[in-house]
Amino acid sequence: VAEIPNVTFDDIAGMDEAKASIQEMVVYPMREPEKAKAMKLKPGGGVILYGPPGNGKTMFGKAIAHEIAAPFFYASGAQLRSKWHGESEQNLSRLLKAAAARPVAVLFLDEIDGLLPRRTASSSVVDNRIVTQFLADVGGFRESDNTLLILGATNKPWAIDEAVFRTGRFDEKIYIGLPDSSAREGMLTRAFDGVACEPSVDCRAWAARLEGYTGSDITGLAKKARQIAFRRSIETGETPVVLAADFETALKVIPSSVTPQMIKQYEEFNSRRF
Repeated sequence: VAEIPNVTFDDIAGMDEAKASIQEMVVYPMREPEKAKAMKLKPGGGVILYGPPGNGKTMFGKAIAHEIAAPFFYASGAQLRSKWHGESEQNLSRLLKAAAARPVAVLFLDEIDGLLPRRTASSSVVDNRIVTQFLADVGGFRESDNTLLILGATNKPWAIDEAVFRTGRFDEKIYIGLPDSSAREGMLTRAFDGVACEPSVDCRAWAARLEGYTGSDITGLAKKARQIAFRRSIETGETPVVLAADFETALKVIPSSVTPQMIKQYEEFNSRRF
């Protein structure tokens, strides 16, 4: 049974453009139904959230559900796929119907590139059936009075079948990119909130040095710095305090997980029109 998440947009640092896109697509039409109706706009639809791993696509999906007070249905491509004949398509159909049965719902399909891969001459029969089933099911929900927002999350949007992006399916693509300086500072500030730090610890200065780091990279760095401080306190018997040197040490062992080549791939995908 899906529940309304307790994650809010305020819990997510940055992503201002992504938040604005979702508000325009779902939040505002639900709050102003008459104005939306006058413009023939219906809340809901399909959105692909794509970008480097570790930047909070799932958390963002939960925050959307919280914003519109909707139950959050989650499944990954690996969970839905089955080795048994016809079961993958049935799993997908059951999930879509369960979400669509609610007056308002958010359905989050993680690793959607593994569920709806690009069809080629060498594609498996299973892949072809799943993609076909998905396209048929989603098309059937467009005329429903219910509000269903389908979010597909992926680190490899170019691996998804192109038919998935056509009108009536995943109409919107939202890039969940690397956090900007302000977002990085917000993440570090929260990571050290309530933690004893020496006066020279400066989250703003650290954030400026972390360009190219993902959200999970930054979380890992902060945790590593706290662990170093904790270990030192165990060895010395002193009260644990995070030093600037602890962050420097953490920075040496935790590099960015994203390369310029990866970012270029996302930029090229973003420029495509389906």
